[in-house]
Amino acid sequence: MSPVLARAIALPLATLLLAVACSDVGGPTQPASAPAELSAAKKGTTSSRMLFYDFANVWIMNDDGTNALALGLPADGSFDPSWAPDGKRVLFNSTRGETTTSIYIMNADGTGVTRITNAPAGSGDIRPVAFGKHVAFMRYSLGAAWIYRVNLDGTGLSPIALGEQPASSPGGDRLAFVYDGDIMEYDAAAGLIRNLTNSPAVAEFDPSYSPNGKQIAFASVQSTGTVLRTISVMLADGSSVTRLISSPADAYGLPKWSPDGKRIAFSLTSSTTFDSDIHVMNADGTGVTNITNSPGVFEQLTAWAR
Repeated sequence: MSPVLARAIALPLATLLLAVACSDVGGPTQPASAPAELSAAKKGTTSSRMLFYDFANVWIMNDDGTNALALGLPADGSFDPSWAPDGKRVLFNSTRGETTTSIYIMNADGTGVTRITNAPAGSGDIRPVAFGKHVAFMRYSLGAAWIYRVNLDGTGLSPIALGEQPASSPGGDRLAFVYDGDIMEYDAAAGLIRNLTNSPAVAEFDPSYSPNGKQIAFASVQSTGTVLRTISVMLADGSSVTRLISSPADAYGLPKWSPDGKRIAFSLTSSTTFDSDIHVMNADGTGVTNITNSPGVFEQLTAWAR
């Protein structure tokens, strides 16, 4: 595990492993009318869609938690689904029966799986996100993590910076990522990187740009003194940090903005049951609602509709 992930994980590793061991590998129950709903998902007629994974499958659902549909991937290490640059297909990472993890793309119904990257032996490619017309992802190798960029056809592979957990701005001109517990930003046009948070006492992670690109939501863990886990928002230049929700025990992560910027979804891992459910709240931190409520399942939200 990289030093950044060691600081950023909101639950101890032993707790996370227990959550995985106790998870229901069957995932959320599919409604009886799944075939009709799958047809709707193919046509993109759902009003807004979320992508998430448990430790058995990759899922797509409406943003009120209904019509959860498995995308047909076996339990082969397929994680981190996100929307491709066209907003219709799905990026994800998977071992697909191999010893390394690489980046793939598929249709939103689970068909047409195509490989994008080939991770070298001893490394792995994870956390893919659309970055303009390209794909940004994290490659870990020998204890280090790098952010890379690649074309959808697998050409043009190039490193961007040391770091992990990439998140693209709506315009695809900026890329937020995490390095050594701080949120950094890469300006593609200028080729510059700057530290947005620079907070030694707090480990920030899982950045997410608002739809207008003016704010960034993120999770954090206070690393000195009293432990405090939070989801906060800040202006895209790193100023005006506002805490939305906090807990000394439950773990928050993976905040994602709604397409209209009025709500923020996130994953909440209980410190007592070790379940992880997907929640939604207003952008000011009010009205927190559990939209999956799946006892025994460890769900991780990774994308809202583009």
